[in-house]
Amino acid sequence: PRFQAVLNLDGWSFGESALQGVRQPYLYISDDSPLPTDADVTSSDPVKRNTSLLTRSDYPRLLHNLARNQGIFCVVVGTDHTSFVDPGRASRMREILGLGMPARARIQRILQAYALAFFRSHLQGIPSNLLNGPSRQFPEVQFRSVDGIKAMVGDR
Repeated sequence: PRFQAVLNLDGWSFGESALQGVRQPYLYISDDSPLPTDADVTSSDPVKRNTSLLTRSDYPRLLHNLARNQGIFCVVVGTDHTSFVDPGRASRMREILGLGMPARARIQRILQAYALAFFRSHLQGIPSNLLNGPSRQFPEVQFRSVDGIKAMVGDR
């Protein structure tokens, strides 16, 4: 209750927010990685298995929370989880994993623009068209419909 608005950059929910949801305005920005498969959940690799299990348990709760509280769910096409890590750490992680570098500056501009629009809207009452749907300025950002989320999770 002490927060007025919540921004989640491709993260899991834990504790009270995972169990009871978040009633404040909520913006969830996600990468476009596929959800874990059955093979991921039963993988012999403990990191892959545990992160897959956590994602599988967290995702329905996230969708339910967003649907119940009119949250906003955006996906940034062409990103993975490391795209949401601070730039210095992301480059080292991607190097260790043998991955190429995405357009870091573009991703940072997207995250900054949406975070600023969201918090200005909910903390200062300054509306932004950026939060209303697709934008020509950021075509890689896709919105997931709250009605579509409600249909996926039902009314729990």
